[in-house]
Amino acid sequence: MADGISITDLEQKAEVTDNDNFAVDSGAITNKVTAKQIKEYMAPTYVKKAGDTMTGPLHVPTPSSDTRDTSVPTTGWVQNKMDGKAATDLSNGTKATQESINNIMPNTMDYVVESYRNTNGSWWRKWKSGWIEQGGGPVSYGSGWSQGGTVNLLKEMANQKYMVTLTFATLTTFAPSLACTRRNVTSFSWQKDADDESSSGGNFVWMVIGQGA
Repeated sequence: MADGISITDLEQKAEVTDNDNFAVDSGAITNKVTAKQIKEYMAPTYVKKAGDTMTGPLHVPTPSSDTRDTSVPTTGWVQNKMDGKAATDLSNGTKATQESINNIMPNTMDYVVESYRNTNGSWWRKWKSGWIEQGGGPVSYGSGWSQGGTVNLLKEMANQKYMVTLTFATLTTFAPSLACTRRNVTSFSWQKDADDESSSGGNFVWMVIGQGA
């Protein structure tokens, strides 16, 4: 191998320059390659020292899935860890969020788990304990002495022991009185009584608070 530096010569050489030739055996044929050619071939994937920037992929063995030491995690190792996680934890975003909250919040703490609101002003909130808050309107009433009607609830209640609040959305000169006269788990009845026969019509909004079904 007179045309190139042997491995033994390379080990004894104090410094390798770009123009140094190395002997390369390929079967029965012996060729030459320079140090510069070797560096250009290996540079994208070979880290020489701290601070070097790689421009190509670095291939290292993939650690076993239970490895917890300082081994380099490969894309294959990460993928193995992620496989199955998306379908289990993220397919139902609401469920995943709720489970995370349950793990953080004390069992004694109550908080909203579901809510709804539409463009007509109807809404409801459900709490972890099953407590329901809901409301809607406006509900119209006519003029004159006595008016009444029924409001269908957005969410069914556990029993008739819930609170009903009725609030005028419009106020007339002769303000009537409003009252809830009967409660069911899916609706409540209301009554308007005027102090004066000339009481005009108007409307009110409502809110119900209590334990949900």
